[in-house]
Amino acid sequence: MTNRKHNNERTPIVVADLGWAETLPKWIKREIEAERLIGGMCEIAGKKKIADWERVGDAEVCAYLYTASLKAPLDSDLVNVYVNLLSEVMTRRKNKSAEAARELAEPLTDWQRQKLKDLKTSLYRARGGEAKHPVLGFLKEFKAQALRPRQKRDTLKQER
Repeated sequence: MTNRKHNNERTPIVVADLGWAETLPKWIKREIEAERLIGGMCEIAGKKKIADWERVGDAEVCAYLYTASLKAPLDSDLVNVYVNLLSEVMTRRKNKSAEAARELAEPLTDWQRQKLKDLKTSLYRARGGEAKHPVLGFLKEFKAQALRPRQKRDTLKQER
């Protein structure tokens, strides 16, 4: 779980096996980035507390399970989780194979949903927590500045 594909400006993608990290398709990397941006923007805009596992998107779990499946066979619960998530991600991307994946997927059991939640929590912690991205950093700073009381902003302007 500690294997990461690093990029200094952004949160790393956690993979099960670094040897297979280079084979991650570019589209899944873009999908992970999009999920993180959308999730981060929703968090900035919202007031609701979000659980750690909710901060990890389906594509991020797919990337992890992809490399895990190349390292060793997945158990049947994780295979079903993987197929379900992959069909969701592929549907969002309007991929023609999404229908085939959806047909293979069986509804997740309570046990499988819990395994998914635990895996997302582990991935969240392994990647170093909250997603880091230059756009999200800018938006958080902008929101913090905008929410400061007017007096403090005026004082800061005078000090500059």
